[in-house]
Amino acid sequence: MAESVRVLYERNRQRGHAAWCGARGLVIETMKTLGADSFGGRLACVIQGSTETTFYVLAVYFGSVGITKTRYAIPFGLVADFAGVVAAILIAYAMFG
Repeated sequence: MAESVRVLYERNRQRGHAAWCGARGLVIETMKTLGADSFGGRLACVIQGSTETTFYVLAVYFGSVGITKTRYAIPFGLVADFAGVVAAILIAYAMFG
């Protein structure tokens, strides 16, 4: 798995992408490189489905109801994202590994 992530990083770096073009871009590249039915492809899908974009929630949802004091929302949102990724990895190993 670490080897495939390194290959994806190098491929995107050579194309001139500063980042991996977001999580969806990483999932698409994983599908193209490893295949949809590989462990890496399934793990990427589980991680994509288990996390929410914290900054999108802050901007759209909080902005729509007028919340301006987001002092604790960002750190706790990032902690929740980290917990979602860890849970996704454990679930993927339990189901597909």
